[in-house]
Amino acid sequence: TDIADPSFDPVEYGKTMQQFMDEIHASLPDGTWIVGVEVFRRLYAAVGFGALVPLTRIPGVSHGLDFGYRAFAKNRLRLTGRCSAEACQVH
Repeated sequence: TDIADPSFDPVEYGKTMQQFMDEIHASLPDGTWIVGVEVFRRLYAAVGFGALVPLTRIPGVSHGLDFGYRAFAKNRLRLTGRCSAEACQVH
């Protein structure tokens, strides 16, 4: 689901736009939400890169990925050249 689509309504998912903007979310078939690096692990496994997933769970590697993803997620609009006055405004 493209959260940038004007018709996107986070309330339909029981979340706020800020939650969706802060980190990637995925909803599993049973309705469980997963967020952050775990979403990428599940995606990689689904497209045939499942052998890489255990490596991302190694202590230290896992923490590094979590830290790196959070840093990227907070700055992704600026890093990908998608800043607007509202999106990259310093509060």
